[in-house]
Amino acid sequence: MQQNTQNNPAFRQDATPPAADLNTSGTAAPEALARPRPQYVEAQEFAPPPEVSFFDKVDMVTGRLKWFIETFAARLGKPVETIYRVGVERYREGEFADAEMRFRMVVKFHPKNIDAWYLMGSSQIILGKNDEAVNSFRQVLALNPQHEEARFLLATIAPRLIPADQQPRISPLRLVVEHFDAAAFDFDEEQLEYMGYRGHEMTYQSVVRFLNPNYQHFKQLDLGCGTGLVGLQFRGIVSRLEGVDISSAMIAQVESRRDDLARRIYDELHLKDLRVFMLEQPADSYDIITASNVFHCIGGLTPVFDGLQHCLKPGGIASFSVEPQDGGDFGLIPGSGRFSHSEQYIREQAARVGLDVVEVLPFEIYFEEQGIQYVVRKPVPASAEQPAAPAPAAPEGNPVG
Repeated sequence: MQQNTQNNPAFRQDATPPAADLNTSGTAAPEALARPRPQYVEAQEFAPPPEVSFFDKVDMVTGRLKWFIETFAARLGKPVETIYRVGVERYREGEFADAEMRFRMVVKFHPKNIDAWYLMGSSQIILGKNDEAVNSFRQVLALNPQHEEARFLLATIAPRLIPADQQPRISPLRLVVEHFDAAAFDFDEEQLEYMGYRGHEMTYQSVVRFLNPNYQHFKQLDLGCGTGLVGLQFRGIVSRLEGVDISSAMIAQVESRRDDLARRIYDELHLKDLRVFMLEQPADSYDIITASNVFHCIGGLTPVFDGLQHCLKPGGIASFSVEPQDGGDFGLIPGSGRFSHSEQYIREQAARVGLDVVEVLPFEIYFEEQGIQYVVRKPVPASAEQPAAPAPAAPEGNPVG
């Protein structure tokens, strides 16, 4: 398709004793001490006990055992609830071995507790007990075949157990939120220092070469903005920068962040699912849309491309990265919980909504892990008026080197 981008000047291209007996300090109350002690009189004669048959003894033992079981069962509910509650707390604190032990106790007495089975399985994955996690998630699905998160995690660790036509096509929102809320505090250190992440840099490099340096009014939307790594790259060259993320913990991290000039990274932050957010915005709202290392957490990208087409201004560009896949469309990478996408799928999605793929850039997104950076553009209608000062053409060649 012949590109016509001249209309957009932005671009190149515990129990308590009875109260009567205790005072607040826990010692016997005065009135209790004043009570007369009972007088015990030594018995002069003892009557012989009646003989008890064997069967009477069995009845007595059985009766006591029945009483004990019924009493224990009646009192068990509350302690088990407490065990479950503490297990959840331990899970949230990252004490997964302790949490797993508590959930195991809960399902022993309440084998239909779906949440306990699910959280036990989630703990087991983190502890490296995948075989036990498989059993836990299968118990969840036996109790609730529609449990989306259990099916997703089971497909991640044991894809052979999920029929091909039932394999997950999107990531459950609950899992995505939980993951990034838990990772937010030390996200940058983990990503940059230990994993060698450089997707934010590649996103910047893939965009800046298309920008007209004489244009000062770029409006940008950063999808899955996280802690603001991409935003820091662009803050100095755009006039308005917005970020959207589904993790409140990530939003809290970036809200307190400032660039070298003490400026907030984002002019406005939105806590929302990016797929919903984009379609809620006015059409043709942004010159630039970025999404670095985000789409692997989503899966199917149909609503994403719908949003890109809706939000981009004519001539505007979107730059995003994916994990590559040979052939097919997209799928869950075994053992990872992430999705990969093929180039054919990306091109088909772009063509479906009328976006042009203008760059496909392989790069190392993590240490020894390959990613693909795509840049797509929304064409300018051929009948649009020409700008007074045409934007210069995009440079030739690969800007990454």
